[in-house]
Amino acid sequence: DPLALNYFKIIRIFMVAPGAWPADVFGEKLSLLVRVHRALMPYHTSVIVIGELYYLYIHKEELDFLNMGHVIIFTFLGVLIAIRSILPQLRKYHLLLTKFVRVMHLMHFKNKGPYYKQINETVDKISYYYTIFAAIVVATAMINFNIVPLFNNVTNVLIYKTENYTLEFALYYKYPGFDPLDYFPSTTIYNVYLSYNCSIMVCGIDLILFLIIFQIIGHVYILRYNLENFPSPKIKVVFKLEEILKHKGNEDISSEMFDAEENREARLKLQECIEHHKLIIGFTDELSELF
Repeated sequence: DPLALNYFKIIRIFMVAPGAWPADVFGEKLSLLVRVHRALMPYHTSVIVIGELYYLYIHKEELDFLNMGHVIIFTFLGVLIAIRSILPQLRKYHLLLTKFVRVMHLMHFKNKGPYYKQINETVDKISYYYTIFAAIVVATAMINFNIVPLFNNVTNVLIYKTENYTLEFALYYKYPGFDPLDYFPSTTIYNVYLSYNCSIMVCGIDLILFLIIFQIIGHVYILRYNLENFPSPKIKVVFKLEEILKHKGNEDISSEMFDAEENREARLKLQECIEHHKLIIGFTDELSELF
């Protein structure tokens, strides 16, 4: 089972909660909290975007260029996350991942020959290292996004005791009757949660896309190998021009021809290559339609 591979286990650990990896599609039972969180995430993120826009409207005269740019960038990023959080809830997404794991994964083809096994092992190794890289990027993004305002707050409030210092947040939003400064500890923790969702929906979805592409590339390599190593006829027929054209000369023409058994094997081999090509093209089209 491909899901027993290490990189799928890593994906399961940090991508199930936001719904980027629909574990329930593969028979895993999800808690009610995870299912509700996944269903509400597009609406929840949209509310944050509205809060960011309201913050911009209220403070447009006070913000300098850099701070305004910071808020605008993360407002657009919030829109992206709201849209991307819809993707894991689509039936097409579930069907694509099911086909990816149950049909297209090279593990299902590795027993067809040594080259199949070699390509499967190579792609699995690349997928594992890329998954580790993506997990590091997610963790680094979360830490870096939240550590700077935390560091500034600690140094200015606890160490230097700066007067009239305004506490900093990683993410700025505001609503009528709600000021994040009045709930600084809880808002800071909440921003860490938001940055986790953001990292998963940006890096996590792209990770799944890359893993699928790696498998497609592996299939293309196998198909090319099979075509380049298509069996040649074992029988070599030599035609003498002197006998055919009734003239004197020593020129001969040689031609390789399949016998009946070789012709049957070649037909089956060619049919297998055609079906493999159709499988690759069909899956690639499904991937393009979704992403």
